[in-house]
Amino acid sequence: MVFGAKSILNDVFAISAPIFGIGLFGYAATRFGFFSAQAGEGLARFVFDFAIPVFLVRSFANADFPVNMPLDLIAAYYLPIRYCQVIGFRS
Repeated sequence: MVFGAKSILNDVFAISAPIFGIGLFGYAATRFGFFSAQAGEGLARFVFDFAIPVFLVRSFANADFPVNMPLDLIAAYYLPIRYCQVIGFRS
C-alpha cells in the first residue's frame, strides 16, 4: 500500500458516508411508512437540493489540501468529463 493511501481513504469515507447515510435514512423512513409518499418526496428534495450541497461546501471549506496538488490526477479526472460534456452538447 502506498504511504498515506489509508489516510486518504479514511477521509473519503468520512466525507461520503454521511451523504449516503442521509439518503438511506430517507429511503428507509419512507419505505417503512414513517412518512407518506408526498413527505418522502419533500424529504428527498430537501436532502438533494439543500442538505448535501451545504454539507459538501462545508467539507471543502474545512479541508486541508496538499501544498503540491497532483495536477496530473486532477487532469485525468476532469479532461474526460469535459470531453464527454462537449460531445454530449454536440449531439
